[in-house]
This record gives sequence, C-alpha cells and structure tokens, in this order.
Amino acid sequence: MAERFIRTITQRAGLRPACCVLILLGATIIGRAQDSTSVDTLYTPLASHGRLGIIPLRPFTDITKRDIRKIQYYSLPEIVTSSTPWIPMSAGGLGQHNSMSIAGAMPVDIAVSENGRSLVDVWSGTLHLEQLAPEGYDRAELYLGTDAVALGATMSTVALNLQDVQHNTGSPFSKLWYHQAGGDYIAADVELTQNVAPNVNVMFGVRRAGANGRYARTKYDVWNVRSAVRWSISSMSTVSLNYHLSSLSTDLWGGINANTNTQFDNEGVAQPVYAALRDDSRRHDLTLTFTQLLAADTSSVLTATAYGTLNAMNRMWDSSGYTLHSHTEGATVRLEQRLSILTLRVGASADYTLLSDNPIARSIDNVSTSAFGHATLRLQPALDLKASARITSQYGVFLNGGGAGIVWRADSATTITADASTAQRAPTPTEGPGLLPERSGLLFLDFAQRIAPHGPRPTVRPTTFSMGLYARITDNPLITSAIVDTAGIPVATKTINGTTSNVYGGYVHALFRLWELDVEPVARVSTSQLQGSADDRFPIVSGSLSVSYTYRVGSNWVVLGVRGGLLSSMRGLQHMPLTWTYIQPTVQQGTISNGLDAWLVANLGNANVRLSFENIFGQPFYTVAMAPFMQQNIRLSVTWSFFE
Repeated sequence: MAERFIRTITQRAGLRPACCVLILLGATIIGRAQDSTSVDTLYTPLASHGRLGIIPLRPFTDITKRDIRKIQYYSLPEIVTSSTPWIPMSAGGLGQHNSMSIAGAMPVDIAVSENGRSLVDVWSGTLHLEQLAPEGYDRAELYLGTDAVALGATMSTVALNLQDVQHNTGSPFSKLWYHQAGGDYIAADVELTQNVAPNVNVMFGVRRAGANGRYARTKYDVWNVRSAVRWSISSMSTVSLNYHLSSLSTDLWGGINANTNTQFDNEGVAQPVYAALRDDSRRHDLTLTFTQLLAADTSSVLTATAYGTLNAMNRMWDSSGYTLHSHTEGATVRLEQRLSILTLRVGASADYTLLSDNPIARSIDNVSTSAFGHATLRLQPALDLKASARITSQYGVFLNGGGAGIVWRADSATTITADASTAQRAPTPTEGPGLLPERSGLLFLDFAQRIAPHGPRPTVRPTTFSMGLYARITDNPLITSAIVDTAGIPVATKTINGTTSNVYGGYVHALFRLWELDVEPVARVSTSQLQGSADDRFPIVSGSLSVSYTYRVGSNWVVLGVRGGLLSSMRGLQHMPLTWTYIQPTVQQGTISNGLDAWLVANLGNANVRLSFENIFGQPFYTVAMAPFMQQNIRLSVTWSFFE
C-alpha cells in the first residue's frame, strides 16, 4: 500500500520519492508515538479564537472540519457549494478560478478573510480560492447582510471567514488527507502538531495538489505550507501566529473556444480559448491574532489582529510576460461588549497596500481605513433586532454601508430571519480609475427548521429544512466586457459603470431522514436583469436531488448514495482569466444535467474514505459558460487522523 502510494505520488504529481518516504514515515512515527492523545495544557484554549463573533453570533452557514469529512472535494469552493444552496461558478478544469455566487453576489463581492483579516488579492479585488488549503482551517463561517457589512474584512454584504485550525494535544498528533481523480489529479496533505510546553502548541502542515487535466490547457500545480504557534496565556487570553505559503502554477484555458468548436463534449478535440496563457503566483500570509476576555463570563472581549501579505504573480502569455508585485500590512481591533439585553461590537482597521506598475491594473500606494459597529438587541428571549454600519476610505474613495435585521426564534426548532443591508464597492485596480463605486443592496428572508424526533428509539431521525428569498439591487454596477482580436480571442477587458443590475432568487434546501434513508433536495430559482433587460446570467431553475442509505455498526458507518443535478436554459457568465472577471457571453445553452453522480462514504475509526463516480452518463455540464466539468470522473479520497 505504502509502495503504491509513493509510486503514484512520484509519477503523477512530480514529487521525489525521498520526500514521499519522509512524509509517510513522519506521519506513521508520530501517529504511533502514543496510544492516545492527552491534554497537558493548564488553560483550555478559547474555541472561538479567530472567529468573527467571540460573544456567540450565529453565522448563516457554519462548516466545520468534521463536516468536510463527508464531502468529496478538491478545494474550498466545492466544500461551500456542497454545503449550501448557493450557485457554483466553476471555471472548468482543476485549479482554475473556481468560485460561487452567494445571494446573487459575484466572487468579487465576497469578503474572504482568515481570523478576520482580509485575504483578497490587491490587483483583482477577489481571491483565487484554489490557493487555499481547506485542511488548515477549523471552520468556514458565512455571514450575510447586516452581520457581513460590519464584521466582514472588507465592505460587503457577504463575508466568508476561515478560522485557523487549533489543536490542544499533549502527545504527537498527525493527520493525512489523500485524493486521486481523473485528469491525472493527485493530492496529499499531512499535518503534524503537538503541545511543546503547557499551553503552547505548534503545528506544521504541507499540501500538494496537481493535475494534467482532460481538456487542453487545464494543467495546474499548487503547493501549500502552513505553520502556527498558539499560546494560551491564561484561561482568558489566547495568542496565535500563523504563516501560510501558497505556490500556484496554472494554465488558463479560458474555457472552450466557441468559434472553433462544435463538439463541446469531446475532451480530446475541444480547443481552448487560450493556447499559451499561464499564471505562476507565490503568496505569503502572516497573521498574529490575540483574543482577551475582559470578563470571566465572556460579556466583554477584545480581539486584535496584525497581518501582512506578500504576493507575486508572474503572467506568461505567448512570448511575453510580466509580474504583478503587491504587499499589504494591516491591523484590526474589535471590542465586543454585552450590556444586559444589548450586545455591541465596534472596531476599526487600517491597511497599507502597494501594487507595482503592471500592464493590466493601475498601481496602488494607499492607506485604507475602516470603522464599523454592530448591535444586537434582545427584545425577548425569542426575538433579536440587529443593526450595523461601516465607513471606509479606500483608494481615495469614501464608502459607506449599513443594515438592519430581525431574528425570531418561533420555537425551539424554527428560526425566521429578515434582513436588509447595503454596501459600496470601489473599482478594483483591474477595473480602472475614474469609475464610480457601485452600491449593492441585499434583502433576504430565511426560514429554517430542525425537527427532532420523539420517543426513546425513533425511526425517523432529525429533519432539517430551510427556504429563503433574496433580492440584490445594484446601482452604478461595474460591467466588464472583452476586447477581442481579429480571431475573436479576448486580449483585454474594459469596465464601465452601468445604471442597474438586479438579481432575484429563492432556494429550498432540506434533509429528510427516514430510518436509514436520507433524501436531500436542493432547489433554486433565479432571475436577473442588466440595464433593465433580462440577461440570463444564472439558470431560472436549478437544483439537485440526493438519495442515500446509511449502514451503521457501532461507531462505524457506510453511506451509499446517488445525486442528480439540473440547470435550466441560460446564457451564463464567461470567465475572463486575463483580469479574473466575468463577462456576458452570447452563447445560449439549453437545459443540462450533471450526468448523475454515485458515491460511497465510509467512516472506520479515525479513517474516512470517500469514493465517487461522477457524471456517469458523460453529459457536457457546466455552470460558467464554455467551461465544462470533466466527464465520467472517478474520485477517491482518504482522511486519516492518527489517535485523534
């Protein structure tokens, strides 16, 4: 088994055999060092260290590291879209600029953070999510509307925060993740950790993923290295220092060229838009996070984060090339205070950003500042009112945002949320100077219910159900279009201010559990308008249906399931890898399906195995125009925690 693993890693991912041997030996030795883990800390680390709300604040969605053991994933976007009803936006091919649309927001509208500090790239205003190693985080927490405006790392109505992984073990602990799939994809992640002294934990992790791809020009390779030191100073204070290195090299195909291809479902002959476009990026993130309880009952908390990012991206295209250099240094301070029925959260941040001269984005040498506030008033045990506000100065532009909402816990199983918020976004360096900031308003209504069974041995297990409506209304939207050459190939992009851009949608996400059978339907409806006319950027109707059977023996279990997905007719957005933006395409696609997926998940002690056969019927399925998924793809992944 070990020999095959080493040989596979060497042949398909380009790793040296000696490196593989060291990784396996390290994991095995550390895993066998003790028969069980033991805690030798004097103080229990603060579990909420790195979250956006230390005084409990319920996120819209909370995905923990244990949740992802049931999910077959390549990277963070697949984890988020598999756990929520939101719309995936896959640019096709592994390692491409894959993302998602959340409540009608585009990827550039999502404030992605780590321990509350922004991870957004300077030049694009977004984040290439394939750079991140999901195994390095304890959870991904998603906030919408009023909560996101105040607590997100940047001005936005959608905030996705990643809490760095935390350990507290007196004996050595290690974890291995291995994944193999079609397109010569292979990946592995090894994490090692131990308390080196009472209250002091150190962690080190390495991740490698790569693929040749099935479509032309979809080869990629990514390395991640992470390390952390966490010190529990006392029972009321924790400090951590985290370092993440990401080295991503990826061919950018731009999807299938509609001008030269008629057989989009033929992986062997389909020609990409770009024959020689590639990005090589090296990113360093250093984050120092301090959490101090100012009261033993956690009614008063101070959080401070200092951080720095150094990023260099080499863009290669035909015989030409250039480099985008940027760095950011900043700090954020947040105070949370509970005063009887009122909880206040106030804070401020400052960032210095430098972006060098380059051909595709204006240079930046700027200090951005923000101040924010959030209040929750508990009128009754079951009724909360929320309000927030944020002001920001960025790139010489003054921005403002705010929101208000109500949360009603109708009973122990039912929660109803209504929220209205607004936020401004300044033009990114890629979109160019001289444009007006766009303002987005988000209205959403969500109904969530969890029904617990009755009786000592119920045959019907808990059932979850959620449904919601949302409207995203944008004034002065920043609209990007492509500039093409004589062959119709995009060679640049141009951004202008429009008048209006609106997205209206709804969703239903349920899990019905009957005996050992789970039925999970997801349904979405969406309609969109640009400049007052329907633009069909998302399918009017889309969704999926999963049916699975669970077999349990003691604490071990096996799940067998099938999933079908469907998207109605749409034009779909087309990804522009030149500037990491999206444009409106002209190609109309008909109703398409995912070709049916079948999967198996087995949990055996500390080992977790996931096997899936995806797109069984080989359908040309895609969520971003002209960027289809692989067909008939078999995937195997294993997660093994040694004496967790």
